Parts: sequence; structure tokens; C-alpha cells
Amino acid sequence: MQNFFTWGIPRMARNTFLYLSALLITFHFSSAAISPEECAFKFQMLGFDAADYASYPRYYGNDSVLTLAEAGSYVGPKDIEEYVRFADPSSPYIESETPMYFKIQLSGFDPIAETCTFLATSITRYTLDYRTATPATFEVGLLSKIKFSAKSNKIATLNLYYTKEYLEFVFAEILNTRKSRKSICSTLISNCSEVHEMNYSPSLDKCVDILEEIPVLSPGGMATGLDQGCRHLHAVLAAKNPAHCPHISFIPITDSSGKIKCQKSELASVYDYFSVMEMNIHNQLIAENGMDPELGYKIMCTNSNKWTISLAEDKNCAWIAEDPYTRCGLSGATNACAEACHESCLLEALETMEPEDSPLPMIEEIH
Repeated sequence: MQNFFTWGIPRMARNTFLYLSALLITFHFSSAAISPEECAFKFQMLGFDAADYASYPRYYGNDSVLTLAEAGSYVGPKDIEEYVRFADPSSPYIESETPMYFKIQLSGFDPIAETCTFLATSITRYTLDYRTATPATFEVGLLSKIKFSAKSNKIATLNLYYTKEYLEFVFAEILNTRKSRKSICSTLISNCSEVHEMNYSPSLDKCVDILEEIPVLSPGGMATGLDQGCRHLHAVLAAKNPAHCPHISFIPITDSSGKIKCQKSELASVYDYFSVMEMNIHNQLIAENGMDPELGYKIMCTNSNKWTISLAEDKNCAWIAEDPYTRCGLSGATNACAEACHESCLLEALETMEPEDSPLPMIEEIH
């Protein structure tokens, strides 16, 4: 998550000089120990790339904080990496990601603290894994606010902003399925045996039934309380780190840090982390790239009941593209199903099918 909810942290370019060489705002502090230009140059030399997880201990200190208001804060290189991975193809929900747009600019400088702040707007295209989520391809805009410390040569804070409409789309639509909930429960049963037992060892189906009874999100669109959203996030983390197992429990369980998560949600405001002016700059940039800033995302292709491609009795795809110019490809090593199927590009998909996919699929309209 390029990155996801996160859905996604931007894939910062390895050579940020290409972006920062055209800074929009110039600062003049002749008496400062370090100039804004020197601070920006040090950040360039850091070579920040959000996909380079091996370098996270170099990018972040033990007190560095990543925050998404609706999902909480994550401290230190390890926790930040775990969170970022929720929105990249290592997540069980994401098949692929493609960076579509990226722009970063210097927005602030503190000569006393010797920190410089950058605003980055990115647009990423995601295709979801049909096995765990609602089949969809969409683009999302992400605003990142990076505070870099020239003293420590590390990122002090990284604040993220997605629209509430996008977060509701993620949790109330594309992850609001029984198969997505099964992914959470499978992790609880397979990776969190002690927590599973403390929850009276529900079966897979019973666990899914319990999940369906709790809200998709907590009030205010938060994914930090007794809701499915918090468990979607922490189940991905728990699959690799059992320290997160208490967070997907249905009953309050204290984790190894002495904290109880995903039980009681506290409201947080995006305006605690971003100014109106900063959000306006971001909104203007994504609007220039054809995205409605009030939504903050754009669906390219999603599940539909209108068209079905029948390749075999056990393999069906039901895709339709809202954009008539969306190109169709074929998914899977065996080209079993066509992706992004729009009526105008179905023929293109059929023409590219391998001989072993014969007989040719039939297009059927479902009534």
C-alpha cells in the first residue's frame, strides 16, 4: 500500500530530489542553525521509500509516530511497518497496487527544533483479492504530512488523511462480506489459540456470526473500537505478529504492552493533524487528476450483476468497468477469468485468451 488504509501509504520515490527540487514555498531564516534548504536536502539524502521495509530503522526512530486519525497511532519502525503492510500486496485483501500520481512539497520549517515538514499527495490504484474481499479496482487519494528532524536525521511524525467516504467504502462495502470476516476468524483460530480459547473457542462459522453482529465501524467512522474495521486491520497484523491477537478478541484482553485495543473507540479529528489549507491543497491536486475530492476515491471496476463471463462451471467472473476506456486483461496464471470486464472490451479479452481456455466463454446477461 503502493499503499493501503492505509488503503495505503504512498510509495515515496527513491530519488525524492526530483520532487523536492521544485519546492513551492521558500523560507528565509538567516540566523537559524540550519536552513530550510539544508533540512530539505537532508531529507532527500535519507532516500525515503515507504516500500523499503528493511530501511525502516533508518527512516524512523523508536519514538517516531504514524497516525491515521480514524485508525490510531503506531510508534517505532516495527509497528509502523506492520501498519503500512495492511495496505500493500502482502495484505490478504490486496492483489496489486499501482502508483498513479505523486507530488511532494515543503510546507513548513521550525528553525529552533530544526525540523522541516512536507505535504505529499499521492493517487494509487488498487485491485483487491477476490478470495477475501469484494472484487474491485479503484483509485484513492492520500495526503501525507511528514515532519523530518534534521537533528536525528529521521522522520519524527507521519500523518495520513483519507476521506471518511473512502474509509466507509473500504469497511462498509469492499470488506463487508462473509469471506472477509472469515479471514479475521481464520487468523483468530489459527494464529491466536490462547485468545481464541479465552473467547470460548467459537467455530469458524460461529465466529463469523459474532462478527456480523458488531458494527462495521464505530461512531464517527472510527476503526478503533468494538467494530469490524479494527479487527480487519489487526487481524492482518496478528497473522504475522501474535502480539496483536488480543486486539481481535471480542472480549477485552490486555496486550503485552498493557493496552486494550479494539474495544472502546475515542473520537479523533483529522483537523488535529491537518489544517484546512493543507487539505485544500490536496483536494485541488486530486481534482486536477479527475477525482472528486469529496469522495477521495474513484471506482474503476467493481462487482456487478449485469454481466457474467462463464469460462467453466466452477469459474465465473462478474466484472464491469465504469470507465468505458478501461482495458481488460486476464487474471491468474491460467487466464481463467477476465478482469475489468466492460461490454466494450470483452471482445479484446476473449481474443487474447489462450487455446487451453477453449471453449470460448459465453456472455450472459443476468436478469
